[in-house]
Amino acid sequence: MVNLKDLNPDASLEAAYGARLRSAREERGWRQDDLAGRIGYTGRHVSGVETCHKSPTRKFSIAVDVALGFVGSTES
Repeated sequence: MVNLKDLNPDASLEAAYGARLRSAREERGWRQDDLAGRIGYTGRHVSGVETCHKSPTRKFSIAVDVALGFVGSTES
């Protein structure tokens, strides 16, 4: 599996999203499974979005925004 650190966040919107997701998750000291439990997805799904193997859906993005406290902020 591709490590996000090997991805260029400027390569695509999905790569930028994945990089920001991982950064925000790591800033909170959360593992992928920690975030997944908060948003109703699996750690594998979170990993897939972070590494551009899965596209973030609107439902996923809204759940992430709520879990990370981005609702109503410029990060959302």
